[in-house]
Amino acid sequence: MEDEGKDLEYYKDRIFDIISKYLREASAGDKEYYKLLAEYSERRGSYSRPLLLALAAKEFGADEEQALLLAAVVQLSEDWILALDDMHDNAEVRRGGPTLHMKYGRNLAELAVVVESSAMWHMMHDLTTQFGKEKRDALHNELYNIGVHTGHGQYIDLTASGNVDVITSSDERKYFEIINNKTVLYSVVGPLRLAAILADKDKEFIGKIEEVGEPLGIAFQLNDDLLDMEPEEVTKKSRYSDIYESKLTLLVMRAYGLASSEEKARIVEIYRKRRSEKTKEDVEYMLALYEKYKVREYVKDKISQQLDLAKERLGGMLGDIGPAVDVVLSKLKRS
Repeated sequence: MEDEGKDLEYYKDRIFDIISKYLREASAGDKEYYKLLAEYSERRGSYSRPLLLALAAKEFGADEEQALLLAAVVQLSEDWILALDDMHDNAEVRRGGPTLHMKYGRNLAELAVVVESSAMWHMMHDLTTQFGKEKRDALHNELYNIGVHTGHGQYIDLTASGNVDVITSSDERKYFEIINNKTVLYSVVGPLRLAAILADKDKEFIGKIEEVGEPLGIAFQLNDDLLDMEPEEVTKKSRYSDIYESKLTLLVMRAYGLASSEEKARIVEIYRKRRSEKTKEDVEYMLALYEKYKVREYVKDKISQQLDLAKERLGGMLGDIGPAVDVVLSKLKRS
């Protein structure tokens, strides 16, 4: 286990160094500009996605330097996507500090998103020019596919947030539609498929990844919903943001489905409010309902079911990628 820990820190440091190099090039020697561009990167997230990619690529037999560059692409994409997501949600805390738009203002935050995404594609160019057209196209198409599906998932998420009709329908399929578009591909399936393409795995092998990655990705997002209720010092982001932002989660859908008529009316009232209008009492009311109807336990059971399904599908399908999958599972253990 000690050696595995050293491996993870080694990968994290190498990936960060690559990101820092490209952002320094993009900032053209301007130290203040670099601080803006690298604000989230310097805070170092969990690196679950790039570690999943790097460790899977290692197991699949890919070149380490190429895998690290591709992992840096994935991590930098997360950094600028989170900055954009924080602006959409009017979030205040990210990775233990103020969100990018809160610290620098929305205009500079939007600028940073554009430049970071450009740096990401420059990384991708430097990587893929080493390969022939077929492999180069496959990697570009996979990254494009991740971006398009993540964007669609974010669209569904934003249009569903505060939409009480979705919540009152108690139709969990809408929630899982968001997860499948926004989280499954972005957090698990995409990184694994990129690793497989890099390692020259065949289409049959790559196609099977989704069978394992889908339940892992669902478990990953369900766990994130639970982590939203953990203290900021644990998650390093705003606590109860899903309630404040009227986010569609399995927690609120389950609570609404079990609530009395009076409680249902209060949930609708709270979820129709803007973030600035919500009170501490509103949040406490929702938390009391979660406790009353044991919705956290319900979500934890769903996580266990998805993990069991992933383990069942994993059996021998993709070889021994245990260390890579453990990166995802380690985050889930925090629930």
